[in-house]
Amino acid sequence: VWCECIPSIITAEVALLAESYWAGLTAEDGTPLWYGFNQGTPWNYTICTSTDDIGNHQCHSLPDYLSVDWLQLFVAQDPELDLVDMDQADLESLFHQSVAGYKAITDANNPDLYDFKDRGGKIIHWHGLADWQVPPNGSVDYYRRVQLRDPSVQDFYLYFEAPGVEHCGYGK
Repeated sequence: VWCECIPSIITAEVALLAESYWAGLTAEDGTPLWYGFNQGTPWNYTICTSTDDIGNHQCHSLPDYLSVDWLQLFVAQDPELDLVDMDQADLESLFHQSVAGYKAITDANNPDLYDFKDRGGKIIHWHGLADWQVPPNGSVDYYRRVQLRDPSVQDFYLYFEAPGVEHCGYGK
């Protein structure tokens, strides 16, 4: 299938955005805090606007409303919190506040599935590799950690990757 692409200007700002999108959230010292997205994952929070007479476009990121609401309303509990001019230290602080405040109700990270397995439990787990909401490498990491604890993991837990599949099954 032939697709005519719109000419775009890839600025240094967009290149840095792509690099950080793929790398994931890291601390100032380079320590990974959260997983990045795979190359080829759609940038659903990007807008491209015309910049010249011949139709070239320039792209800018838009905020992810779920992240904005989460950080402003749940973590900081301040709907006026300015996320645009936030520096790295403030972002790291919010990240750590989020983990400390909500880990008990949002964390599904324990790789010890022995009790589940002993009760006859079975898991079929799949993740779209173009998921733009939940980074697939979190699922990969979790499955590997379960596998390290229990080498017979495939007897009760199967993990599948779905190339080109976005969040909740959308994609190509």
